[in-house]
Amino acid sequence: MKERFVRDVGYVTAKVGVDAALFDEHDRVLLVRRADDDKWGLIAGWVDGHEVPEEAILREIAEEVGLTARVDGLVGVFSRPANLHGNPHSVVSIVYLCHAVSGTLRPQLHEVREIAWRSIDDVGVDDWHHHHERLARAALEAHWQRQAGL
Repeated sequence: MKERFVRDVGYVTAKVGVDAALFDEHDRVLLVRRADDDKWGLIAGWVDGHEVPEEAILREIAEEVGLTARVDGLVGVFSRPANLHGNPHSVVSIVYLCHAVSGTLRPQLHEVREIAWRSIDDVGVDDWHHHHERLARAALEAHWQRQAGL
């Protein structure tokens, strides 16, 4: 892992990731089965150096599942420590509630094996990508609060 740090220029900081939670009328969340670990997770990606997080998540939604979307609100900011799952950097995950504006679901094949609307409880504990079950449950709570007008 030391080699990865040596290649970084400047101050080594946490990586910033963005995650999208889109829900249907049955409170199922749009999940992707990832090509890298064959696990289910939210649509997610890294914030590029020239982007703000809201731009990054809309780009990731378009790239990974073929939808044009809108950000409805912030679910929360979460973290994952360094050295978890062999990753040398800690991760800051910014999770957004979003909804589709247009497009047709289609997976970006080099990153996504499958796309599905899933009930969070129907995904097995060992079938989640990293900490995405935690993120999805927080997003569902935010979705319910938004629906209740809170």
